[in-house]
Amino acid sequence: MLNIRYLWQKRESIIVTWLVSYSAVLIVPILISLVIYMQANETLKSEIHRANDSLLKQMRYTIDTQVDLMKRLNMEMTWSPNLQTLMYSNQPAKEAPYTAYQLVKELRLYKTSYASIDEFYVVWKKDQSILRSGNIRDMRTAFHTLHNTGAMSFEVWRDQILGGETDQFVI
Repeated sequence: MLNIRYLWQKRESIIVTWLVSYSAVLIVPILISLVIYMQANETLKSEIHRANDSLLKQMRYTIDTQVDLMKRLNMEMTWSPNLQTLMYSNQPAKEAPYTAYQLVKELRLYKTSYASIDEFYVVWKKDQSILRSGNIRDMRTAFHTLHNTGAMSFEVWRDQILGGETDQFVI
């Protein structure tokens, strides 16, 4: 370690002059670099937050749009004459399969109109069937076709759709 007093006494020496000038030359760019780094860091943080906020707003808009589409589909399906006839009228048992067939054809149109909704179906409790766009399946076959991913069992799924409220959509 150099003693400060010793250096002060030797201040006319060329070594001390060089040491002081080189120190100044090194310290000034380091200080400027630190200031620039701190400002760049703050700017980068604010840009990241702004980009994240923008992505979150976009995601919220997408989810809200999907939920609105599902509500609109739900409303259109609820007021479908074929669905009303099948679910709420006491039509003869011979006519019910034809009405179900008509409803399945109608669901195909909904599938085309609401292409962003991957899957939807109607549970026909009276016949223990699932009416999808394009086909009618018994509950076990429909479960194996649609939901057999291991996340839930057939019994849990059946209890969820048969025991739940009407007029709802489930994720």
